[in-house]
Amino acid sequence: NIIVHDYAEGEIVIGADSTEPTDDAVPLFIRTVPDPEMIWSADTYAGNHTPAEKAQMKDGSIGVLTIPRLNLSVNVYESPDNMEAMSKGVAHFPSTSAFYSNVGLSAHNINLDGSDGYFKYLHTLEKGDGISYQTALGERSYIVESVTTIAASDWSPLGYTDDNRLTMITCISGQADKRLCVTAIEQAGE
Repeated sequence: NIIVHDYAEGEIVIGADSTEPTDDAVPLFIRTVPDPEMIWSADTYAGNHTPAEKAQMKDGSIGVLTIPRLNLSVNVYESPDNMEAMSKGVAHFPSTSAFYSNVGLSAHNINLDGSDGYFKYLHTLEKGDGISYQTALGERSYIVESVTTIAASDWSPLGYTDDNRLTMITCISGQADKRLCVTAIEQAGE
């Protein structure tokens, strides 16, 4: 059994039995992942993976995410404890690249103490909105491509991509079985 902490419903226990294929030949992101903690493990990612330590800034973060439409500029952290990283800023999914390919980010929409989370207004983004992400490796500009609702168990948006993109995920208040997923693609010419 797996224990998942969810703001809306407290502690939830999920059974570990799954009928999905688990053969190592099947990429993780093509399978349904019964264990959400697997997504935080850098060992599960295949493809061009930039480790967080290569992107790390002098302040200890791995980057700065800026979303002008939300009037948001926040540091991105990586930690073995994703809840700890989200308490300081936006958390990076270590299973994704820190700069090239698909950079997976997560933050609370409502913090555990009830205050506004960094991604509270992520749902207000629209296709075409601009975002920037800066690390020690450089800065990229992105354009929002989609704002969608996904199942809480759907980790496929965090899989490897040939293009450079940001995938931002947060909870949806009152819908413990859903997540908001925003995908932003690197701006042409960058």
